[in-house]
Parts: sequence; C-alpha cells; structure tokens
Amino acid sequence: MRTIFFPYPLLVMGCLTTALVLGATKQGALADTQDDKKTHFNAVTWGSYLQGQKKKGGDSNRVLFCVFNAPMGEWDNARNWREKTYPDDRKCDFAHIDVKTGCTLNISKARRTFPPVLNFTIGCWIGDMQTQVYVNAGASIRAYRVGMPAPITKGVDARLHLNGGELRVGEPCRLSGRTQHFHDSLIEIGCNATYSGQGTLEVRDGLLSGVMHVGADLPMTNVGVLRVIGSSAKISAPPKTCSQNDEHIFKVRTFGSLEFILTDTGVSPLEMSAIDVEFSQDARIYVDATQYRGKVPNSVMLLSARRIKRLGNIRIECVDSKDCTTEIVFTIDNKIMLNLR
Repeated sequence: MRTIFFPYPLLVMGCLTTALVLGATKQGALADTQDDKKTHFNAVTWGSYLQGQKKKGGDSNRVLFCVFNAPMGEWDNARNWREKTYPDDRKCDFAHIDVKTGCTLNISKARRTFPPVLNFTIGCWIGDMQTQVYVNAGASIRAYRVGMPAPITKGVDARLHLNGGELRVGEPCRLSGRTQHFHDSLIEIGCNATYSGQGTLEVRDGLLSGVMHVGADLPMTNVGVLRVIGSSAKISAPPKTCSQNDEHIFKVRTFGSLEFILTDTGVSPLEMSAIDVEFSQDARIYVDATQYRGKVPNSVMLLSARRIKRLGNIRIECVDSKDCTTEIVFTIDNKIMLNLR
C-alpha cells in the first residue's frame, strides 16, 4: 500500500487540523527494529495508526483533537476549549492540541494526568497577534512534535515559556504493549519557511528535553529564538533511536538565535552531548552578562555537543557587565564556553 501524507497541517474552514493519513507502509508510519517489542513511529503519520491500534482489553486508542481558543485561561478549564472539554487521561490516550493565535494558555499542576500530546501547535490561526503558552511548576507535558507558529500562518508571534514545569519531546512511550520511538520528533521554533513570523522558546526554570530547530534559512520568513535566562533549568536532548531520522540534529539556522541571559549565578547550558549541533551561515549567539555577579575570572559552559558543525560565519554579540568582559570560545572538545574576565 502506498503511503500518502502531508508533513504540514492544513487550514480547513478556519481551523488548523492535521491531514489524514490515507495509508501506511512499514517504512512510513512504522519501522520495526530487531526487537519486536520496540517500534519506531513517525509522528506525522500517527492518525490512522494510533486510532486503529488496540489497547490491552481490546479497546481502540482514543485521540482527542482540541483547540484552545480562550483569550487567556488554564488548561483544565473546559470552557477554554472549543470542544468544551480539556485533555486528560480519563478522556483520551493521546491528544492533538492547537492554540489559536492571540490566546494565552497557562499549564499548571492539573487535577488529572496530562495525556501524551502528539502535535502541539502554538499560533495556528492567521493574524498578526501574539500567542503564548506558559508551562509552570507542577506541569509535566510529554509531546512528540511542538511547533511555534504553525507553518501556514502569517505574522504570528508565538511564544512558549518554561517556568518551572517539564516539557519532554520525543521520549519513548508504551502503546499496545510495545515501546514506541517517535523518530521525527522536533521542537520547531520559528522554522516556517513560507511566511513571516516569529517563534520564541524562553526557558527560566524546569526541565526541557528535545531536539530543537531554531529559525529559518530564507529571508522574509520566520525568525526563531531560544532564550535561556538564569541557571535554574535543565536542558538536554535524547539520543538518536532510529537510523531513519536524519533530522535528529540541533539546528540554528540563518534567522535563528541562541540567547543566554546570565543572572548572578550564571546561565543553564544546553547539554546536547548526545547529538550533533549545526549552525547555518549567519546564525546568531547572543550573551547578556549585565546581571552576572559571580566570580571573575570564570568560564561558563553555554553548550556541549557530540559534534559542532559550522556552515559559515556565526554572528556573536556580547553585552558585558560593569565588573567583567566576556568572550565566546569554541573548544576542540565540541563545547561553546563563555570566558568572563
């Protein structure tokens, strides 16, 4: 059977929905490994596969499509969702979530367990408005693809704030008695190469795990920013689990920026030692050390990688504090260090 699927969502009657999969081959939606208890799964083709699988006991998996369309509100308030229900583990096994452009979603410790989110799209409506999602202390979100903004929107400013909660993207899950590996899992931050707009992931506190692509390579399209503030967060990426996935690389593209905002104790590093890191021509690294009050001289790690690949010159900008000057150094052991003197 031939696989036919669309890698981007479609806009249908004003609402962002995911294209239906018309068929699936072993190399498309599903690729078995040598261990038949493990399965590598392509999140793009999840629709027909997941809903067709049987859980223990014979029931089919339940996938809940939800659109958050309140101007501002909490996850676990049904009135904030178009469907008048919110995703939790009583109602679905998996969720597909779109946050409408112009809305602000707060995710805090919920009364029920959050279901795994297959596609989490922030800013999925045409309009020149800011869309925000806050993952606060007590919230723990597992997802297989996160995008900000949606690929078909124009002029949207989509922002995801990690303020003490957990966001884990691409970690294996149990489904129908098997361990599922989603081999195309990504956090896409302003990667839209069709329309202008911006995506920002701001990390202050909490745990972030996932492979990230930041920005686009084409002018007049998206700008992406990964901003780390202070030293309270843990940021990493899971190792590659499937040979089919060539995108399991942390990428900072031409119109992408890594921003490190030091506080008095420094800044959290991007611990990418399990994967490669790639910088496109004119990708940007920005450091603001104006609030740093730590020891001088000192060396602070900004990023570690299995391998760092530079496709051209990188734009580097540093703002010094009144007590020290800063210098960014790429080391031979695939680290980016900030020297403070």
